Amino acid sequence: MIHQRIKRVNELIKQEVSKIIQEELDDPRIKFLTITSVETTPDLKKATIWVSFLGENPEELLSVLVENIYKIQRFLNRRLEMKYIPRVEFKYDNSLSYAQHIEELLDEVKGEKRKR
Repeated sequence: MIHQRIKRVNELIKQEVSKIIQEELDDPRIKFLTITSVETTPDLKKATIWVSFLGENPEELLSVLVENIYKIQRFLNRRLEMKYIPRVEFKYDNSLSYAQHIEELLDEVKGEKRKR
């Protein structure tokens, strides 16, 4: 039962934060980010939002989110109808770039096999 609630809260936070970033923040550098997942603690006090970016400098883009975290939190507090709204934090999810790197390596290996 608790796990289902946390899953619903995670999905709700993911949707709302995505909308907030697209609609409320006026920074073109973060318009093309992807929220890959949200992990909320069982007590619903903290939510870690994992993001990935199209671009070369994820640290800079993550810092833009951190600079706007209070604004994002304020909008989230207004939009969610819950007794306790989790405090959000952002972390960079490098799994997509890692997957792309693995795919490139596999393509390279396939190319070498064809040459033989």
